[in-house]
Amino acid sequence: MKRNVLIIIISLSLILTEISASPQNFLNILSQIRDQFEIDLFVTVGTQNSPLSDQLLQELEQNLSVQIIHYSNLWIAPKYINPYHHGDIVLSKFKRNFLLIGIIDGITAKDALSKQIFALTYRNPMAKVIYFLAENTTMTTTAIQALIRKCFDSDVVDVVFFQNQHPPQMFTYHPFNDLKIIKLKKVSDFFENRLMNFNKYPLRVFKYNLPPRVMESHEGEIMGYAGHLVTSYIQKRNATVEVIPRREGVSTYEQIMDKIVTRHLDMLCGVLPMFQYDIGEPSYPVLYEKFCVMVRPPKVIPVYRNFLQPFEENVWIAVICGTFYIAIVAYIVGAIVNGRKDISAAFITSICFIIARGEVGIFYNLNRRLCVLYVFLFLLGFMLSNMYCALLTTFLTTPSYEREIKTLADIAAAGLKIVGEQVEVNYLTKRDFYKKYHPLLKGLSPTEYMNVKNNLNNTNPAFISTDSFGFLNEVQKYQNDIKFQITNICPFDIYFSVFFKDESILIENFNSHALLVQQSGLLNYWKTNAFFEALRSGFLHLERGSTEFGPVQLTLVHLQVAFYILLSGLAVSISVFIAEHLYNYLIKCSKR
Repeated sequence: MKRNVLIIIISLSLILTEISASPQNFLNILSQIRDQFEIDLFVTVGTQNSPLSDQLLQELEQNLSVQIIHYSNLWIAPKYINPYHHGDIVLSKFKRNFLLIGIIDGITAKDALSKQIFALTYRNPMAKVIYFLAENTTMTTTAIQALIRKCFDSDVVDVVFFQNQHPPQMFTYHPFNDLKIIKLKKVSDFFENRLMNFNKYPLRVFKYNLPPRVMESHEGEIMGYAGHLVTSYIQKRNATVEVIPRREGVSTYEQIMDKIVTRHLDMLCGVLPMFQYDIGEPSYPVLYEKFCVMVRPPKVIPVYRNFLQPFEENVWIAVICGTFYIAIVAYIVGAIVNGRKDISAAFITSICFIIARGEVGIFYNLNRRLCVLYVFLFLLGFMLSNMYCALLTTFLTTPSYEREIKTLADIAAAGLKIVGEQVEVNYLTKRDFYKKYHPLLKGLSPTEYMNVKNNLNNTNPAFISTDSFGFLNEVQKYQNDIKFQITNICPFDIYFSVFFKDESILIENFNSHALLVQQSGLLNYWKTNAFFEALRSGFLHLERGSTEFGPVQLTLVHLQVAFYILLSGLAVSISVFIAEHLYNYLIKCSKR
C-alpha cells in the first residue's frame, strides 16, 4: 500500500499529581494510530525525568515495533533511548511518516513542552497533535481552554486530548466554531479535516481593485478571475469576510507586506507575483503571465500634403525604373512587329510616353492586318494601365507612420523612459541581470502609476503584465481609440499566487480548491469574461468610439500633389505662351 504523506505529532502530556494507573489505554491508541497512519518513526519529547516517563518509554520500546528517537534539552534520556540534539528536529522539516510523543510531568512544564511542539508544527503545518491527560490530573477546564487557544493561535488545528480514565475520555475542538469542544469515540474520528466548514468564521482579507484580477462594483460585488477564485473558496468553506481597510496613497504592495508581517492578514483577495516577496505563504501559482513594456503606437505622418514629395529620391527612382521598363517593352514590340532592333528608338519612345508626345514612330508603321496582335497589345496595355492605376492608388492612400518602437535601443533613441511603480523599478535596479534596463527606468508613486494605467495619458513606455494589457486592450478596442500596444520587451516571466500569512493552515486546503477551479476551466472563463462582466456591472463606464476602420477611400486630399503639379505646369505653359506671343510681338515691332 502506498504510504500517506502525513506528519503526525502526538504530545503526550502526563499532567498528574498521584498516578496510580498504567498508560496502557494510551499505548493501545498509539498502536491503532501506527497501523492506521503507517507510522515508521517515533520521536519523543520531554522536559523532565520521572519513573513514569521511563516506564512509558520502555513500554514503547518493547511493545511497539517502531524506531524511537528521543529529543530533549533539559534532561538525560534513559540508556535504551537514542538521544537527538536540539535543533536537528525543530529546525528541519520531517520527510518521514513519524509520530511525535511529548512527555510532561507537572502543569508548570506544560508551557515549555507546548513551545517545543509549536516549534515543530511551525515547520510542519500539517502536523497532528495529541495531549495525554493522566488520571487525577489537576489541569482545570480553564487551563485546557487556554491550551486550546494557544494551539489555535499557533495554527495547530487537528488536536486531540486523551484523558486516561475508565472509560478513557477523548475530545478535540472545532477551530472555526468558537473553539467548541467535541467528544470523540474512536481513532478514525481523531484527525478529521475541519477545514471544510468554517462555520461563519471571519477571515481577514485585503481587497484592492486591479482589473482584470480583482474588481469591486458599487454594490460590493467582487469580480475578476482572482476575485472569483477567492470568493468561491470563502463561500464553499462557509466563511465570512472581515475586510482590512486600505490606506489611500500608499502602495498596495507595501500595505500587503505590512499586514502579512504583522499576521493581521489571513488571505489576500487577489493575486500577486511570486518573484517579489520572501514573506508570507504563497499558494500554488494560479496563473502564468509575462511582464512586458507597452508603448504608444506610431502616429500617421501627413506626407501627401508636402508639395516637395514628388521630388524626393524614391519618386525619381520609380520614374527612372519606369523609363527603362517602357524602353524594353517598346524594343521587344518593335523587334517583333517591324523587325527593327533599335534600342535608341525604343528609349525615345519611352520618353515620348512620359512627356505625353504623340511622335511614337514605331507604332505608326504597324501592319493593320495583324488584328490579333492589336488585340493582344490592347489587352497588354489595358492590364498595364490598370496595374499602374492600382499601384498609384495604393501609393497615394497608404499613410506613412513614425518609426515603431520595438527594442530598448528605439526607446533610448526616442529619448523616452520606461515608467513603472517604484516597487517594480526597485526590483530591476537591484539586479545586475537587468543592467541594460537601468538607464531607461523611472519609478512612479502608486497614485501616479494608477493614473497612467487608467487615463493612458502618458507618452513614455510603461511596464504592464500581459493579463492587465489584455483587459486594457479590450477597453481600447471598445472605444475605438488605440493609445498603447504591447511589445516583445519582457524582462521576466511572472507567476501569480494568492498570499496568506506565514505558515497559514489554509494553504493546502486552498490549493486543493484552486486546482479544482483550474481543471474545471472556470479560471479561464472568468479571465475571458472579465471585460464584459466589468461593463455589465457598471465597474466600467465606456462610450463606443465613432472612429471607422477599414480600407481608405481615394479622395481629392490624396490627389493634392497631382493637382499642384498640374496647376504648376499650367502656369508654366501659360507663361511660355505669353512669352512666345510677346517675343513675336517684339520681333514684328522691330521689323517695322
